[in-house]
Amino acid sequence: MWDFKFRGATLEIITPFSTTSNKFVSVFLTERSSDFIVTDGGYLHLAEYVENENVQQSRCYNQALSHYEAHYKVQRVLDRYDKLIFYIKTSNRALVTSLIHDMASFITGIVNAQQMTLEVDQEAVTRERFAKNAGSFLLEVFPGREIKWGQKLRRGDNITFSAGIYRGSNISLVQFITGSNTYHFASSMAKATVNFLAVRGSALEPSVRHKLSLIDTNANGYRDGGNTSVINLLRGASEIVPWEERSSIVELVEEG
Repeated sequence: MWDFKFRGATLEIITPFSTTSNKFVSVFLTERSSDFIVTDGGYLHLAEYVENENVQQSRCYNQALSHYEAHYKVQRVLDRYDKLIFYIKTSNRALVTSLIHDMASFITGIVNAQQMTLEVDQEAVTRERFAKNAGSFLLEVFPGREIKWGQKLRRGDNITFSAGIYRGSNISLVQFITGSNTYHFASSMAKATVNFLAVRGSALEPSVRHKLSLIDTNANGYRDGGNTSVINLLRGASEIVPWEERSSIVELVEEG
């Protein structure tokens, strides 16, 4: 124990355990009836150790969380403010120091797992958020059109587009372009370029009226810049539609 603070009937114990986010771990000790309860104080839920509000959406994070919960026999409960509290309890005073050690180890493991998956989390959340926003937009502006999500180029083919918007026998292919950083944004554009180029010579080509790249101009990968060469390749393979000009898709798809 490095330091402590009294918080009403609860003792905050500041431990020498540190995380890869450069934070020292605090655990909280409370005695209730005949039980000694050691908790994380809700700090994991409040993201006190890692500034990543969407980390709970990560499959990697949740797998790590389940592993550590089982290993340290940690339980969870929601307080009256819907804050998630992780805790361990015992009625044996002699085991309290052991539980403090286990809770500190649990917190350290979880926070470090968050740090390791942080970039993956950010990219997954960025893609999911834009796909949701773009999908909602297309449904709103094309209420009478058939839209196929994950439109395949060929049956059984690995080449798919974010959406296919049908107008009679014609189809407009749409690819959502986003990325949490320059690398992922460039990768998204490169994949779209290859997909659109693959349309040439395919059985679907005679039906394709437009090839549209819907660009997430709010993404960090776009704002960071440095993608001029790749976006020029994408422009040669498709029509570029920035998110701010997304309403122009309606005119393109419905024209003529």
